[in-house]
Amino acid sequence: MNRKLAIETMKKYLRTPLYHQDFPLMLLWAPKAGCTTFARWFFYQIGLLEEALDYNPSIHVYKGGVYFKQKNYLDLNARENILRNKTPCKLVRDPYKRAVSSYFTIAYYCYRGLPNIGMNKDKERILAMFYPNSSYKGISFKQFLYYLSKVGADYTIVDGHIAKQYCQEEEYFSPQLIKLENFKKEIKGVEKKYKLLLSPENVLTSPNSFAPKMNESGLNSDTILTLPQLIHGPLPEYNSLYDNETIQLCNHVFHDDFKVYNYEKK
Repeated sequence: MNRKLAIETMKKYLRTPLYHQDFPLMLLWAPKAGCTTFARWFFYQIGLLEEALDYNPSIHVYKGGVYFKQKNYLDLNARENILRNKTPCKLVRDPYKRAVSSYFTIAYYCYRGLPNIGMNKDKERILAMFYPNSSYKGISFKQFLYYLSKVGADYTIVDGHIAKQYCQEEEYFSPQLIKLENFKKEIKGVEKKYKLLLSPENVLTSPNSFAPKMNESGLNSDTILTLPQLIHGPLPEYNSLYDNETIQLCNHVFHDDFKVYNYEKK
C-alpha cells in the first residue's frame, strides 16, 4: 500500500481527510474524538463555516454531503502534490473517555437504529450475541466491550463511532497529534505556527456532548441503560463504568490507541 491507496481506504471507510488547496494542513480524524469541533475549526479556517451551518446545523451533513462530494476532491491525479505540501495532523482522544461516548452512541442506536447505515451491522451482531431469542433490552458498558473484544475494533470491521481511532493507513502519513484533552491550547499553537486565523471560542466548542447528563454515581459497568436515560439522562459518571474487568477489556480492545497516541493505561 502507498499513500494514494491509504487515502482511498480512508475514504471507503468514512474517514476522508479534510483538505483544502490553500490550507497548509491535512486533517485526519476519528468519530467520537472531537471530530465535530475539528471540522468546525477547519471550515472556519477556509471561510466556509457559515455556509456549512446554514446548510445544516450538523457540520457533518455539509462535510459528507457537499464538501467531500466536490469534483476531484483528493483525486488520484492531485494527490502527490497534496501529500508533498500538506502537514498531516490528527486529533485524538483518551481511549477510556472515548469508549464511554462510543458506548452511549451504540446503546442508543440499538434502541432507535435506522436500516442501511453502517451501525446497523453492529446492531444485528449485538442482538445475535446478547438477545438471540428475544427483543433488544439494552446493553451494559461491559457487554459493549465484550462485543468489540470478540468481533474486533478495526474501522473496517465495525462502525467508526465504536472502532478504535487508530488505522494502519496513518502509517503512511505520520501525523502530528493534537490531543482533545488539551485541544484549545494546542490548536492555538497550530494557528500561531502556521499563521492561521485566530478562531473565536464558539468555533472551538462542540455542541455534541453527553457530559451534562453524566451524573449517575455508583458501580455501573453492568448497568443496562434505558432509552429514556440515553435521551434525557441521568447517565453513569465516567468513573462508575470502570471496574477491573472493564479496564482490562478497554486496554485490550483499544491497545493500538493507547500505544500509538501515547496514552497511559490504568
